Amino acid sequence: ATVTGQEPGLGHGLGHGLGVWFTTVDSQVLFEPEEAATALTFLEHNGFQRAAVPLYTGGYLYWPVAAEHNSLGVPLDPRLGDPQRLQTFLTALGQRGVQRLGWLEFGLMAPADAPWLQGHQDLLLQDSQGSTLWQESPGLQRVWLNPALPAVQNALVAWVVDACTRLPLELIQLDDHLGYPARRSEEHTSELQSPCNLVCRLLL
Repeated sequence: ATVTGQEPGLGHGLGHGLGVWFTTVDSQVLFEPEEAATALTFLEHNGFQRAAVPLYTGGYLYWPVAAEHNSLGVPLDPRLGDPQRLQTFLTALGQRGVQRLGWLEFGLMAPADAPWLQGHQDLLLQDSQGSTLWQESPGLQRVWLNPALPAVQNALVAWVVDACTRLPLELIQLDDHLGYPARRSEEHTSELQSPCNLVCRLLL
């Protein structure tokens, strides 16, 4: 988990502005009830006011999206076990007065080897060489859904609508992965081109 605001552990009532992002990389909070209980106790004791919980990351969803809102067929993370585990955790956060943010961490990005991408290759961005691959870091190959395509726009909006209507959330966080890597032939580098105006128009 990543903490923002003041230092944790300063005592109850001194945590004005404290927030946390729960990740699925170095934390078992979403997968193990005992870890979730420990995290909830810590947040309450230290006065945390907000928590961002992943809805889509690593090529997986973290709540059971209605079939009509999941046109891409993205699966639940199998590590969840109970498909309602995220909702249970969100409910517990709310009972402790913690503001809940649904975090679309991966945005338009997906692991290049995600099985649900089969049959959806036409929805991916390509560089000038026709490749859909982008190396985020050594050993991590990613692809990006093309935000200019109506099918991608509709899929993203459907996720947000489903989350906002079926989960106990106060806010949705759209991460920087709504930007996408654009290779420029004159520089052998990548920069983020943000389609935020398009995404905001769709969601508003």
